[in-house]
Amino acid sequence: MQQQQQNGEGAFVLAIVAFIGVVIVSIFMIIAALAAFMALILTIMCIIAWNEPLTIGSMTITPEEARAFIARGILGAILAPTFTYFCLLLFQSDTQVDYWGYVVLGGYVMGSLVVECVIQEAREKAQAEAQQVLPPLMQPPATRQEPPRRPFEYASWDDEDER
Repeated sequence: MQQQQQNGEGAFVLAIVAFIGVVIVSIFMIIAALAAFMALILTIMCIIAWNEPLTIGSMTITPEEARAFIARGILGAILAPTFTYFCLLLFQSDTQVDYWGYVVLGGYVMGSLVVECVIQEAREKAQAEAQQVLPPLMQPPATRQEPPRRPFEYASWDDEDER
């Protein structure tokens, strides 16, 4: 009887671990899908801003930023499959990668969107550090309250008599 109870507990623990694994993988897949969709939208916006700046609300995409975003994406789309193939050769794996499209898409997203986020974070950090380096604003010195002056009076010819 005790053996059956231990098997039941082991199966329950295994089921909980499997469920947690499925939840984690599902969250990762949702994040990856949202990142790919965001990269697609930003790529379309960058294509529109290729020759002249595009302003949407408070965000402006300059042609230089648009070209850099797309170039980084293309570079990532080339480097990710290259690195994957290199790893397959290095570890002498006979595994055939059937999902080259996902590797290319992941490389584009990593090259464009993730690198853009890292660059933006570095810009914000540099701005914050630059603001900290500036000396505090100088305030004018506090003015002393001088006693009120007597109105000017001319000396009289009788000064010697007053002494």
